[in-house]
Amino acid sequence: MDGSGNLSEKRLWEWCEWFISIVEDQVSFMSIMLNLDEMKMRISALILFRSKFDKGIRMEAIVPLCHLFLAGSTPRREFQQMTGLGERTARSL
Repeated sequence: MDGSGNLSEKRLWEWCEWFISIVEDQVSFMSIMLNLDEMKMRISALILFRSKFDKGIRMEAIVPLCHLFLAGSTPRREFQQMTGLGERTARSL
């Protein structure tokens, strides 16, 4: 201890180590959650679950949603083409 109480260098190091451990934990968690290899499986599971409760959610949404996740926004027309559905059905999807 350097005699400064809570403002000591030792306490600063303890806080830095604690903070870095929290950051490492969060980075690890987000790396797992955003694992691109498993993302299609996660999106598929979500669509399957949601389609049981909402008839507007269809399995045809999986491929376009994976594309949107990886590539970002896309024009409506391209989204509709990816679904393979008719214009009105794809629009509501």
